Amino acid sequence: MMLRKMELDLLSRWRYLRFRRLRVRIERLYGARLYACALRDSRARGLFEDGLVADTLEGRLDCLTLHLYFYTRRFQLQRAVAVRAMMEAFVRDLDSSLRERGVGDLSVGKKVKKLLARVYGAFDAYRLAHDRQQWHAALARNMPGADCKGLWVHARKVERDLARSSLCARVGQDRRASRVEERRERRKRRQGKKR
Repeated sequence: MMLRKMELDLLSRWRYLRFRRLRVRIERLYGARLYACALRDSRARGLFEDGLVADTLEGRLDCLTLHLYFYTRRFQLQRAVAVRAMMEAFVRDLDSSLRERGVGDLSVGKKVKKLLARVYGAFDAYRLAHDRQQWHAALARNMPGADCKGLWVHARKVERDLARSSLCARVGQDRRASRVEERRERRKRRQGKKR
């Protein structure tokens, strides 16, 4: 009798752990897709073409930081694991982009640490900004040379869009966009082969 109860207990723990691992994998997948959505939103043409942000590596990182802040703030309470996975995907992307730029293996960690301190410092500045003037000051401090008024309008728009959407809608929207791009590329390849 006691042995049977212990076997059932172990079986239920095993099932719990198995489903927990699956849930963590799903959350990590959501996090990677959330990062892809934030990256796509931060590279909107209007930001760079209208001169709101300088089209440099620092400008793109600052813009991505702003969007990551809004994504983190929006989904932190609902899906903390997905937000953590989103930030892990950001760190992996940062690491790989530094390596692509030719930074040596020994100094990659130091540079990533320095850039993450900058990102989290910007997160704190944005979190403490409550009204328009404070937002302008935070944006001017974290994005030197950017148009703060235009960025503030863009930030409000991003915040409204995120408030209206759910995590699943954001992730699904990204998947649909990537599928459309894949279809376009397949068509181009087919047309290239026909010629």
